[in-house]
Formats: sequence, structure tokens, C-alpha cells
Amino acid sequence: MYGSMTQNSTMKIGETEDKEVFMRMKEVFPLLDPTKLIFGGWDINEDNLAESMRKAQVFEYDLQQKLMPFMQRYTPMKSIYYPDFIAANQT
Repeated sequence: MYGSMTQNSTMKIGETEDKEVFMRMKEVFPLLDPTKLIFGGWDINEDNLAESMRKAQVFEYDLQQKLMPFMQRYTPMKSIYYPDFIAANQT
């Protein structure tokens, strides 16, 4: 929703005697182009995100099945192993 609003919506920035002046919101505010977003993360686990999602059970089964083809191709960047920071159920 916010992407559509910020990329395509116009806003009134002023008016002259004979007309109102509108500009695209993205031309008025310095907003990031949503196509330039990059998501990433680190983990000591080398499983792809689909396998990690399955093990962690963070989504309902049906949603996991829908996300599986997209998540399989991503693997987190390697992280350091720091035992004091890892939950007891993750070792």
C-alpha cells in the first residue's frame, strides 16, 4: 500500500490564479525506489530460508507451502558463533 501511495500519488503543492499545481509524492520527498531494496541477514545455520522457516515454524503450514519456492533460493550470510547470544533451544 505505501509503495503505491508514495510512487504514484500526487499531492497539491500550490496554486496559481488559474490552476492548482500537483506533483508526484516521490518528487517532493526523498524516498527510496522500492525496486532498489535488498533484504539480507546472517545466521550460523547454513540451511536455506525455506528449511529454516520449516524448522522454526514461524508461519502456518499453508503459508510455508506458498513461500517455499521463493525462500529455497536464499541462504543467509555466514555469522559468528557466539554461545551467549544463542537461545538454549537453538543449539
